[in-house]
Amino acid sequence: MRDDVEMGQSQANPGEHRPLPPEWRHVREAIYADAETYGRNAAHFIKVYRRASGEAPTFREFFQELVPEMALLRFDPGHNSARRNSVRQTFMRDIAFALLRAGWIDFGRTNRSLQTGPRAKYMPPCGIHCNSAHFITQREWAVNIRKFTQRIHNLHELVELGSLTRRAAEYLRMSVLAGQNILVSGATQTGKTTMLNALLSCARPSERVVTVEETFELDFAAPDRVAMQCRQPSLEGTGEITLRRLIKESLRMRPDRLVVGEVREAESLDLLIALNSGLPGMSSIHANSARDALSKLSTLPLLAGRNIDSGFVVPTVAGCIDLVVHLELRKGHRRVVELLAPSGNVTSGVIEASAIFALDGGQLEPTGSYPTRTVKFEAAGFDPARVLAP
Repeated sequence: MRDDVEMGQSQANPGEHRPLPPEWRHVREAIYADAETYGRNAAHFIKVYRRASGEAPTFREFFQELVPEMALLRFDPGHNSARRNSVRQTFMRDIAFALLRAGWIDFGRTNRSLQTGPRAKYMPPCGIHCNSAHFITQREWAVNIRKFTQRIHNLHELVELGSLTRRAAEYLRMSVLAGQNILVSGATQTGKTTMLNALLSCARPSERVVTVEETFELDFAAPDRVAMQCRQPSLEGTGEITLRRLIKESLRMRPDRLVVGEVREAESLDLLIALNSGLPGMSSIHANSARDALSKLSTLPLLAGRNIDSGFVVPTVAGCIDLVVHLELRKGHRRVVELLAPSGNVTSGVIEASAIFALDGGQLEPTGSYPTRTVKFEAAGFDPARVLAP
């Protein structure tokens, strides 16, 4: 592969190209030689790429195709070694050391602006997300490298992968076009960000989509898109920009759709207030089930202050959220397991909701229930019964 890749630009000097260090040669040779693990896939990808373009792929292109989606590495700076969780991460370890030595992941330089206590976050320009923890770990640095797949761009590709059925994908497409407020739930690594990207691909090109995230993760094509991310405070404790502030600022940008990458704390209150103003929106949340997602979204706003009462929050969640898409990771396969539609009513403090799609014999099928609120569907000219009818 080419050594003068565009990924050789440092964060401090974007115009400065850094060639890959000598350590990368070992990684490159292993890629070509190791036919049992990565060699076959690597050789095939390089062969196809060369046939199409006449040259070897760049580091960015190779990284997106072959590097595992997630790897957790523990570095011992004193011994200059890394312990790996599996044999497969030998390749990832060499990649990480090459990035560190090349200066593409430079914790010494990024700590000044991004460090928050014992943690540091860094987004190198190759489509990956790095998070390091040091000083609080027992012995080594814990470096987490996440790669977000760029091979899934729409619901149709999720259908081809078996993550959901065609009828469920059509219902989701209608929900997005109708301007429904969608909450994507699931545990870690279940594909919530990928699902948000696929849902946003269904939005109309004329819409202005404003995204608000802690770190940039959403990646979708939109002609009119405004992407914002939070900023951690400096070592002096100044310059912080929180997710709550960004949500408030986004409402001044005339958005047609607001997307909050993930709600974890008090920012959920600002999201509910924005959605309650008639603005279509989406967000993701960590939860064990679709109903747990509604319960959690009803609890997180209470962290905003003592003057926030559940008597206000629960009915607001019931009235704002139109659809919950729950994802699970089963035996290494990510899939949608339930589509839940709240009715808007609250009984004894519990939000009433019915499952529109659920797993039946391993397939995501309509349950026979219909969404109670169909005003948005009718205004957009859609009939959900056409998809949900047996």
